[in-house]
Amino acid sequence: WSTAQGSTLIFVHKCSSTEEIREALGRSLPGEDRPTVNGFPVVEAGGQLCGLITRDSLESLLREHQHLNENSRIANDRRMLGDRSSNSRTGNRAAPFMLPVEAVQPRTVAALPSEIDLTKAMDAAPFVIQ
Repeated sequence: WSTAQGSTLIFVHKCSSTEEIREALGRSLPGEDRPTVNGFPVVEAGGQLCGLITRDSLESLLREHQHLNENSRIANDRRMLGDRSSNSRTGNRAAPFMLPVEAVQPRTVAALPSEIDLTKAMDAAPFVIQ
């Protein structure tokens, strides 16, 4: 967000972090006691206006991003633990549980990016030459 000539402009970047989006959604205009902004300018990294996005679209993108992160985390947990769903309870003795090789060797786990590309949900500014 930015203050210019006594006015407050609340905007988001075209590629925004989840924290930046949450901060913009939580900001209030001067004189307001709660967030009431429903439309946000979207700017390029250099500050040039490239579109507009609604509060509903930002909230939907945050929910979608959180859902994707949760699903990825669950899938990673399953890969790390192995699939134990094949063990039957019919009296057959289950094979001993063994961790996959990659689970016991030191490795780096790639974190999902916390940035969200807003271009798929924003309305491009009609006066911007692309």
